[in-house]
Amino acid sequence: DHTILKTTATKADVDKLIEEAREHKFASICVNGGRAAQVMEGLKGSGVKTCCVIGFPLGAGTSGAKAAEAAELVQMGVDEIDMVINVGYMLDRDFVAASSRTSRLLTEPNLSRQ
Repeated sequence: DHTILKTTATKADVDKLIEEAREHKFASICVNGGRAAQVMEGLKGSGVKTCCVIGFPLGAGTSGAKAAEAAELVQMGVDEIDMVINVGYMLDRDFVAASSRTSRLLTEPNLSRQ
């Protein structure tokens, strides 16, 4: 994977990433959702997948917010979604809370392509 997740990433930064991914035939490019359309367009016909992160960087958002973000990205046509889990729950060793919020996304009906 080739990744650029910094908040200061510009269009030119992402275009450079796309060029490198196409040249080296990376498996995917992982970006914040705001750059998904740019990446999908730039990768057309390359075989390189578009991946977006949800809940980045803290993972502390609600399951509903993560589900909505994921649903929008799926509808846009991204190939992969990486989710940041709630690190606080993991540090608390509250694995039930961490996993229940993760599993909600796996069963979310809006996350299937129509």
